Amino acid sequence: MRKFKCYNCGAICAVDDSVTQAQCPTCGTVCVLAPKAPAPAPVAVAPVAPAPAPVAVAPVAPAPATQEAPAAPAPVRPAGKERALTSSEWSEKAAIFVCLKRYVAAKKYAELYSLIMNAPLPLARQALTAKVKCQFATFMFASYLGFLGVDRFYMGSIVAGVFKLLTGGGFGIWYFVDLFVSWQQCRTKNLKKIKAILQPAVPAPAPAKA
Repeated sequence: MRKFKCYNCGAICAVDDSVTQAQCPTCGTVCVLAPKAPAPAPVAVAPVAPAPAPVAVAPVAPAPATQEAPAAPAPVRPAGKERALTSSEWSEKAAIFVCLKRYVAAKKYAELYSLIMNAPLPLARQALTAKVKCQFATFMFASYLGFLGVDRFYMGSIVAGVFKLLTGGGFGIWYFVDLFVSWQQCRTKNLKKIKAILQPAVPAPAPAKA
């Protein structure tokens, strides 16, 4: 049995499941009934597979202790090559180069830089005490006192200064030439003085006795 609701009066009536039309006993209205939906088919449930049995794991044997190979000896630095500079050494040597470069010609900056960086740090510091001369002072002496040889005396060329003094600046010719070359000669001598400190002469070995 199933129930339906009348279209006209709204009364609830009961009829057989196979009936598609029914008359309302209250008001006599014929009502068309929708076919009853079939019951859903049962869903088959797959059986749950049993959990696999635990697998026994063999214990891993510890790896045998290996003896460390001895460290390779440090490579021997060839003679005549300096070790790499630390940041503090490079900074100090760079400051020394800045202080000394104004006493040499610009085309000799690379040579001066190489000399300072390859020299031991104590010698690089000692290069600051080199008795270098000022190029501007040399030029002024050559311009105003060149006839008296003062520029040559200032650079340490005593013999040339005396000769220039006695000849009145080489009869004016030497005086005129020194106006253009005196400052360059001053820079060249300054580089020689600095180089003598940074690369001291190594005494020759004594001859072997027979």
